[in-house]
Amino acid sequence: MTEEEIKVLTEEAARLKAENAELAGKVAARDAKVAEMEQLVSSRDNEMTVLQQNMTEVKARLEGMSADFQNAISGYRAVTASANPDIPVEMITGENIGAIDEAVASARSLIGKVKEQLEKNREQVRVPPGAPQRTPVDLSGLSPRGKIQYGVANTNPR
Repeated sequence: MTEEEIKVLTEEAARLKAENAELAGKVAARDAKVAEMEQLVSSRDNEMTVLQQNMTEVKARLEGMSADFQNAISGYRAVTASANPDIPVEMITGENIGAIDEAVASARSLIGKVKEQLEKNREQVRVPPGAPQRTPVDLSGLSPRGKIQYGVANTNPR
């Protein structure tokens, strides 16, 4: 090997060392970035676990509150029914307070209409107070013999 070949090989080796150092720096930077990302993923996993636990707790509380709400609605329906004895219980329906109030208003409206109709019917069919007047017995359908028998049976000695 000549000196010139050695010099070229030395330069080549120096260039490769520099390139190797540069690549090693890039690998180290990538490794640091990967470690940072893994730490971020781990922290996100922890956050997700906490959020899932919180969500489970919230669901349980929601179910409890839903049952409490249904009990409250049932109680409101019962109180409304007792406060409105003229409304049939079957007409007081609804799954929330607004719907129950609407059902009560609708039922009151219907009851008012029925009362009005009954009052109109009562005025149209007036029955006179007291006993009806006495009318004589209709003998037109009797034969002459029946008329005589009726007259003899109903005669009062005076």
